[in-house]
Amino acid sequence: ITAGTQLVSDLLSHRRLARRLWRLRRAERIFLVTGSIESIAQQRASVHDVGTVANLPSSTAYLAAPDAQAAGAVRLALGVLFPRADLVQMASPEFSRDLYSSDVVTIGGPINNRCTREFLASIPGGPSFDGLALVAPDGTRFEPGPAADGSPASTDYGLVVSVPNPFDSNRRWIVIAGCDTGGVLAASMALSPAKPGRSCAKAIRGQLGLSNWIFGAVPYLAVVKTLTAGNIAGNPEVVMAMPLQTPTAPSAKSVTP
Repeated sequence: ITAGTQLVSDLLSHRRLARRLWRLRRAERIFLVTGSIESIAQQRASVHDVGTVANLPSSTAYLAAPDAQAAGAVRLALGVLFPRADLVQMASPEFSRDLYSSDVVTIGGPINNRCTREFLASIPGGPSFDGLALVAPDGTRFEPGPAADGSPASTDYGLVVSVPNPFDSNRRWIVIAGCDTGGVLAASMALSPAKPGRSCAKAIRGQLGLSNWIFGAVPYLAVVKTLTAGNIAGNPEVVMAMPLQTPTAPSAKSVTP
């Protein structure tokens, strides 16, 4: 059996399990919303010399390398799992709130992704970030730092959230975030239809419980742990999965710029 044939076999066998992780129903158009490093965007706006970044188009988004890799992985996964869906990728500064009623996947943490920030804030008692620390609904804190074994690698944590869209119950909001950028990449790997996602899907299914897993509309979060070195993240390990409350539609007053 060739490597290519084995890959196709792996993808097909894991497809149903992975689709349940995403929980997108009859997806026709899915918006992938990436963040943009605001400090770089502000620097670009303040520089006027010819040939500098200030001369790039105003719609340019600046992503850390792992975030960009995560966006590519998410696009690939959705293309395999939902081949009939139209995938539209945009940066959060240009993503209109008029589109919040769509199937939306946000990629990146709340610091540089406005949609991630607003979606997480709309979940009653949901997860939050305290600086780079991820705070779970039960108060558990996950913080990036040196690896426990003293190796040059670092520990990072990724967050996956899948909740019903409060504007349209047939649509979904999915957040792929992390304490640092390596965590974002690990979270995207956890939703992959390939091997890294297979063990994560089984672990999430086990921690959520059979009833919550079967009823696909149940909102949930998953926290994954990974070791990172530079822009590389190792295979993710699920360290927490739990049901969430259904989000409320963010009002204009609650939205932060």
